[in-house]
Amino acid sequence: MAEGTEVTIGGMITRVKKSVTKNGRSAGMTMAMITMEDLDGQMDGVMFAETYADILKRYPNAVANESIGFIKGKIDRRRETPSIVVNDFIPIEEAVGKLTTAMAVKLDRGTHDSDRLIQMKPILQKHKGNIRVYLQLQTGDSQTVIMQLGRDLCVRPVKELVDDLELLFGNGTVQLRGDGARRLKRLEQKKLFTESESDDTVAHVTTAVADEDPASDSLARSDED
Repeated sequence: MAEGTEVTIGGMITRVKKSVTKNGRSAGMTMAMITMEDLDGQMDGVMFAETYADILKRYPNAVANESIGFIKGKIDRRRETPSIVVNDFIPIEEAVGKLTTAMAVKLDRGTHDSDRLIQMKPILQKHKGNIRVYLQLQTGDSQTVIMQLGRDLCVRPVKELVDDLELLFGNGTVQLRGDGARRLKRLEQKKLFTESESDDTVAHVTTAVADEDPASDSLARSDED
């Protein structure tokens, strides 16, 4: 992504490093360096002092390890490793209905069997909403399969839902996706599951294995041009 591109990325904060600003109008105020992690990897971000203070005023406990939500900001490529200059952090509870456009659950064919998929269905039904759910399955040959669940399994992506799914599948397996996040290459109609009205199965297999990054436009990752 180009310098200055505006992005919104959902995930979990895995690192917070605070420091005191020494110069300028924010001298003496605290700023924070964070790392945000999602299924595709991780991205570092910086919350300058005034932004950090504003976020803490609205959400006192939000900027902490294992906090789930969205960061909004701009890409900074002035250093060797790109990062995000953060202008806001929205906790998951506040993001419902505002930013989330899809939820993805990362699975491993070797560790997640059909019994767990069956257990997942009532968890999703407990939190009915209008957000589509996708399964992202890593196969044994390093390929990735995208599974789109039926509309009858759309959800409200509240913290309780994320907690329940990660209790079933493991920490870090749930990813929230929202408008404004970076666009990755579109897959050519590589959905494995279609909408299903059946109560017997989560969805019906229809097609395709993807050997590229599975985060397509269907998972709502897009640049804000």
